[in-house]
Amino acid sequence: MALSFLASALDIYNCILFTPHHQIAQCLGYLGLVYEDKNELGMALDYFNQQLEMEEQCLPLGHWRFAEHIGWIVHVHMKMDNRNEAEKLCQKESRHAKRTLGAAHPHAARMQMLMAELAEDNEPDQALRLYKKAVSILNVSTKPDDRSLVRCFLAMANLNNKRNNFRDALKYDKKAVLLASKCMPRDHVDMAFSLKNLGISYYAINNVQEARSCFSKSLSIYRNNYTSEHIAMKLYTLIVTNLVEQTSETNSNELQQPYVSINSDHKNELTIFQQSSQFYPSISTLSSTSESVNSTTAICAIL
Repeated sequence: MALSFLASALDIYNCILFTPHHQIAQCLGYLGLVYEDKNELGMALDYFNQQLEMEEQCLPLGHWRFAEHIGWIVHVHMKMDNRNEAEKLCQKESRHAKRTLGAAHPHAARMQMLMAELAEDNEPDQALRLYKKAVSILNVSTKPDDRSLVRCFLAMANLNNKRNNFRDALKYDKKAVLLASKCMPRDHVDMAFSLKNLGISYYAINNVQEARSCFSKSLSIYRNNYTSEHIAMKLYTLIVTNLVEQTSETNSNELQQPYVSINSDHKNELTIFQQSSQFYPSISTLSSTSESVNSTTAICAIL
């Protein structure tokens, strides 16, 4: 059903819009997402490549969507066990960004972040170096991009948490929340994600009081953005309420490897929220969220 509606939308766009056009590119991307959801990865890759090629013709150089959609292509390559192709694409785009936009452009930093995500599982030290390089680029960038910087801090915190470097994780989560509070409204859902991550880092170092405060603030923001019946609200309430209850019932002196214990109850859901950032979808978040791209999502996005 989704494919037929999207194919019809693409035909209409091709009739009424001049090519290349960003809305045609958007439609190509949605087709790719549906095919990826159906696990027809070859078709998904073809549509994602068409999307990127068209966007390169109609969007300004260095537009943030390039990094997002290159990430989609990289993610499909990883699903197809084409790690070499994913790495080559990132390296190619990184060289292109430096050559056409300069080493201090945010797009160059976003490419460093993509390469860092690729390196996280097998080369975590290299991943951290790449994230730090991205931060250094964004700090001197010719075009400020605080949201990419927030996402980079969140990724560094998440990677340190995975390695049980909880105090380093806390440091980067604090930076993410501080910067997010300056570049977006305080009731934005991305603030809820950042506060939730900060709460997990506090919990991991046995600071139960601060953790509970962060979880409560995070849940309050989410409630201001969604109705109680919204599926995202239900899932987020389940997770964060569980975390609040754990911090309420647990004495900080009793905590043993708290980060592991948090993940044990709602592992799949927490993985989504711990790794996610809505600034730009990353490889890690796409692996969790691509399954939710169904016909309703695709059609509503087009409409």
